[in-house]
Amino acid sequence: TPIIMLSYLVIAGTFLTHLRKPIASMTAKEQRLEGEYRHINSRLITNSEEIAFYRGNNREKLTLYASFNKLMKHLRGLLEFKVAMGVVDNFVGKYVATVVGFYAVSLPFFEKNHILLKGNTQHRFKHYYENGRMMVKLAEAIGRLVLAGREMTRLAGFTARVTEIRTVLQDLNEGRYKRTMITDGKNETPIGKPGTGRIVAKDNVIRFEHVPLVTPNGDVLIKDLSFEVKSGMNVLVCGPNGCGKSSLFRVLGE
Repeated sequence: TPIIMLSYLVIAGTFLTHLRKPIASMTAKEQRLEGEYRHINSRLITNSEEIAFYRGNNREKLTLYASFNKLMKHLRGLLEFKVAMGVVDNFVGKYVATVVGFYAVSLPFFEKNHILLKGNTQHRFKHYYENGRMMVKLAEAIGRLVLAGREMTRLAGFTARVTEIRTVLQDLNEGRYKRTMITDGKNETPIGKPGTGRIVAKDNVIRFEHVPLVTPNGDVLIKDLSFEVKSGMNVLVCGPNGCGKSSLFRVLGE
């Protein structure tokens, strides 16, 4: 009888684990979309004056609504999937487990020469009741074990996000940047680690020698920049958005 219950545990666990596979990736995507939505709100608060000055409220509104609708659509699909999985989990982990438990207990009483059938009716009923109670408790415990995989699958989605940020932090520490805005499909040579440049204070001159300009999110704007500004010179830095003006002054300030 215990072998039947353990076999059911293995079969039910394997079946439910296969059905729950999408939950991990869907949970990770949920966290990513929530992070994007929070970032858009934070960016809107930080740059509210500039957005109002340039009348970019309509554009920011579209961006905010697009992110919100994407998040809501994903959450709706995730909740629908969880409801369906909840029905399957309860059916397999509770009701079917109880039926299998009673079936396993009843098997010996259907055999003509089984040892439990030796004795009077009261003796057989006592054995059936005792074994039945134990099997019901065993079935409930096995059902809880089967349902525990549901939370473990959700936990796997959160750990996937933690693993991603650890990988990103490790890449940043080693000077490897993943370009998200400027891509050409080719492998880029690693840029030196942040803070490894050498600063020499001499002759009241600002001189850049083979300095890369990299945005905070890792986009390489200029691989190798070299120029010199002597004391007393007036310099006008101009160019379109995203060309590296702010990055130039950030590197100079550091």
